[in-house]
Amino acid sequence: VSRVYLGVHFISDVVAAWVVGGGLYWMFGRVEKDLTNWLNTLGLSEKFLVALGMTLALGAGGLGIRSLVAGAADPPSWVPHSLTARNWAGLSRLIGEFFGAAAGIILARRWAQFETGGAWWKRIVAWAYAVLGAWVIREFFQTVPSLASEALQLVVSFLHGVLFNGWSLFIAPWILLEAGWLSQGPDDP
Repeated sequence: VSRVYLGVHFISDVVAAWVVGGGLYWMFGRVEKDLTNWLNTLGLSEKFLVALGMTLALGAGGLGIRSLVAGAADPPSWVPHSLTARNWAGLSRLIGEFFGAAAGIILARRWAQFETGGAWWKRIVAWAYAVLGAWVIREFFQTVPSLASEALQLVVSFLHGVLFNGWSLFIAPWILLEAGWLSQGPDDP
């Protein structure tokens, strides 16, 4: 309701998003167990290839959708929103976030499984460390000056997404495990 009220989406956009989301949820429920079993049979490098393939497929889909709407005129009141919505660097960062999450999960499952219990103060310190690192990554990439080359901007945006989610899902937990701030979790979650 808020999206329509704020004028950033039509009712048809919201309904279509719910239909697509519901369809994806239904489809995931039907294939999740078989897909998980299949992924568990793969080696580390094969899992990375699957993650890379999915990343490339998402990128191709995003590029295709952006190309389809590239020539469409936006209402004047949408111009401030459409400039950022049609920004290729934003798409590049989202794709990087997907790959960073996939890579982080793959690596964490192998080397950084941890218990969520333990002393409350240790959990707070571990959480603060992870959040501080994520904030530093975000701030670093905000200080990177606008690069002259659009291709270089896309690479930097992609790396920003990879590093941000990679830090959150693997690097920070691994460091905290090695430092003794987190306890090793079970081998197979």
